[in-house]
Amino acid sequence: MLRHSLLLFLLLIGLPMAAFGQMCEDGWPVIDIGTPAPSSTILPADTTTWLAGNVYHMQGFIFVPDGGVLVIQPGTIIKSDPGQGTNSTALIIARGGKIIAQGTPTLPIIFTSIDDNVCDTGDVPDIATSRGLWGGVILEGRSYACVSGGVSEIEGIPDYGELTLYGGGENPDCGDNSGIMQYVSIRYPGSIIGANNEINGLTLAAVGSGTVIDHIETYLCLDDDFEWFGGSVNCSYLAAIYGDDDAFDGDECYSGTRQFLFELKDPRWGDRITEHDGRQQAVWTDTTSVGVATPATPAGWGCAYPGYALAANWTCIGQGPNFSGTDGNNMLFRENYRAYWYNNVFMEQPKKVLLIDCPGGDVNIDTPPSSTNNLPSGAASIAAGFPLLDFVGNFWYHSYNAGGGGSSLSHFTSTSGATLATQRVQNDLFPGGDTTLTGKNHAGIDPLLTSYEVINPPVRHAMINPVPASGSPLIGAAATVPGYATSAYYTPVTYAGAFEPGVDISQSWIWGWTFASTANILGPSSCCDMPGDANNDGKVNVGDAVYIITYVFRGGPVPICLAEGDANGDGKINVGDAVYIISYVFRGGPAPICGPTL
Repeated sequence: MLRHSLLLFLLLIGLPMAAFGQMCEDGWPVIDIGTPAPSSTILPADTTTWLAGNVYHMQGFIFVPDGGVLVIQPGTIIKSDPGQGTNSTALIIARGGKIIAQGTPTLPIIFTSIDDNVCDTGDVPDIATSRGLWGGVILEGRSYACVSGGVSEIEGIPDYGELTLYGGGENPDCGDNSGIMQYVSIRYPGSIIGANNEINGLTLAAVGSGTVIDHIETYLCLDDDFEWFGGSVNCSYLAAIYGDDDAFDGDECYSGTRQFLFELKDPRWGDRITEHDGRQQAVWTDTTSVGVATPATPAGWGCAYPGYALAANWTCIGQGPNFSGTDGNNMLFRENYRAYWYNNVFMEQPKKVLLIDCPGGDVNIDTPPSSTNNLPSGAASIAAGFPLLDFVGNFWYHSYNAGGGGSSLSHFTSTSGATLATQRVQNDLFPGGDTTLTGKNHAGIDPLLTSYEVINPPVRHAMINPVPASGSPLIGAAATVPGYATSAYYTPVTYAGAFEPGVDISQSWIWGWTFASTANILGPSSCCDMPGDANNDGKVNVGDAVYIITYVFRGGPVPICLAEGDANGDGKINVGDAVYIISYVFRGGPAPICGPTL
């Protein structure tokens, strides 16, 4: 049996290797894509495949054109050259092009900097200059964007004509398909092209609902982690870790469902949780802009307009009390913004909590582009017969504005600070001033999450755990999403926040494939009861070694308890653990031990 198992190791040793989903590229061939920046490279207008077990070295702007399909296999690593301005590197999927990047929980697809040795999660320091080492990933679609004419040029990269346009014009395709992205980690993105013109971690520009976007992580992004420019794509299981600007930014009438999103801010930097705009200034009004459909005739656009979006089950953890920046993880809604926010958790916000715009003060409280017009008691919602902008079942905890020790109504305001507009914001979110669990929304109630880093600058000590602890008020707290606010993409759950209570974080959707889970940022309590029992059958035998081999080399299921699978206790699951178990079972070697909390 020992000889059989060792032969199996030799047969499999050339395949991509993962330790807790963290790929290791030692010995992999490097394949250059493009030429040194400043440059642009257009891939063929047919199928191009990037194979697992290779490092693809991107240089300059890499375009997938109309008719082109870029297939990236699970377990592939893409590294990009550093550079700012025209010397940046980015991957751009143009209108009509597609990306098929389907990683797995154990074989993710990783976009990172050429300076990053993926095998070593500590080689790139967690400092400000590690943000924005390269550009990012951009998808351009033919869904709608409420800009004049319905077509615009993408921000963050120079003008390359058709290759840098997004939007479907006056006849957009809201079901447009730009491909599939799943289990993808985007690390150190956010190159600066010019003032207020940066590349985001993942940009989704007029991307349609035929596109699949889920299980995406950004890490140490210099600009927004995720930004939507219009479009109708639905997204789930997104993680924005230690980004500098907004975690989730929506513009130009984005309309779609986003559920199970997680944000974690670094206590040293960062802007808002979210900034959402309805329309650009040039098209604020409903009737004056040629080529822009009005809200009264959404059928002409084939989808909800302008921007009926659902944000549900987010968990957003801000910088904590020691942050000295400007905006501090607040939430900003402006420019005739319309959407529904249900069953989310927002905490550790060091400045204002939530601002809804009312330009010009109370005199414009019910006049577009004021978003206060769309709150439940606003004139637009009353005329529609249902709310156009509403917040229900959300939790806010630990807001430190003006030295305060907990969330209070004073942290929920209009942008102008006008008396009536601010009163409307507070009354529509907390009718009767009720912030308790029986109220419409909840403030100042501890959700029982292990939240912000207590050390500044942060130290990776695996203390962040966004899974609700036993007894959390998030359990069973979910409000029902009404028919006018929901979509077929939405998954009803009974809890608030992005993580299912009672499921250890090591078994949750974020574990294994993300940098945050492999780099000792997130951390569960130890589940190790029987060291070496990788398959959780209550015994330690050769079956556990085979289970580990299948996981490491074949993309098999993750060990039920990672600490039990780490039989030699070195903080990794790899061939060494299988050999250790075989030595114990057949050679009388040392007994397996519990690995560290990972």
